[in-house]
Amino acid sequence: MEEEEEEFKSSPKKYSEAEADDSTKFNNSLQELKDLCSQLHHAADYCEKAFVKAEEARDVVENTKEYLCRAVVTVVDHLGSVSAKLECRISTIGTATETELRIDGLTYFRDLMSSCRTS
Repeated sequence: MEEEEEEFKSSPKKYSEAEADDSTKFNNSLQELKDLCSQLHHAADYCEKAFVKAEEARDVVENTKEYLCRAVVTVVDHLGSVSAKLECRISTIGTATETELRIDGLTYFRDLMSSCRTS
């Protein structure tokens, strides 16, 4: 019985640490996505300037196409990562709410039982 109580007491701490870790991962993913956006803007500026100055515009266009294809794949990959982490956070919040409801129900039942014993 003592082991169960000890496990119960330590579980909120574990949950809190896991929740903070998930939150950090999610925030890092969002920051990486913002960084990619900034990089794409810089690349677009560079390509525009290179196109204007280039003698062979066709080469610049081809290089730009290749770069954009790789960039789109990277952005889509990061969107998938952010989406997965967001889904994980949402399911964690749902689990926490469900657990809180169960604890509230058990507390209510315990209080009800103890009031029946004293009556």
